[in-house]
Amino acid sequence: MFSTAQFGAWSTGPQHGFARICRWELKKPPERLPTGDVEAMFQLLDNEFTRSMWNYP
Repeated sequence: MFSTAQFGAWSTGPQHGFARICRWELKKPPERLPTGDVEAMFQLLDNEFTRSMWNYP
């Protein structure tokens, strides 16, 4: 079961969520696809800061 996204002010974190203010890790470097698009893959890992607002990995 998933809860609704939190986009308003709340007591345990910043408005619009915390992922936008966290440092993301590059998982796969930029690569040009046959279509001409460029794709890169990033990941956000849980840590003490993220767990203080959302206690799930």
